[in-house]
Amino acid sequence: MIRPLLTEKSTGQVAAKNIYMFLATMNENKKSAAKKIKELYTVNVTDIKVVNRLGKSKNIGKRVRRSYKLADRKVFYVKLGKDEKIADFTVNS
Repeated sequence: MIRPLLTEKSTGQVAAKNIYMFLATMNENKKSAAKKIKELYTVNVTDIKVVNRLGKSKNIGKRVRRSYKLADRKVFYVKLGKDEKIADFTVNS
C-alpha cells in the first residue's frame, strides 16, 4: 500500500527538485513502488530512494504501564521526469 506523504519538507522538495514522497509498508520494494506510482499517476519515474522509518514505542496507563510499538514504514523519495507533476501534491494557498 502506497500513499502520498504531505509535509512541509515534501512540498518544499516538490517545488525545488521535483521529488515526491510516498509512505508505504515494509514489504514494498523499489520496483513495485515505481510500478504502482506509474499506474496510479501516469508519470515516468526516473529515480527512487528509500528510507526505512522505524515505528515509535508508546506507553499507556498511569498505574499499570503497558507499551506498544507503531508499525515500521518505508518512505520512498520519487523523482519524476522533466516537466511532469502529480496533481495530489499541489497545495492551494
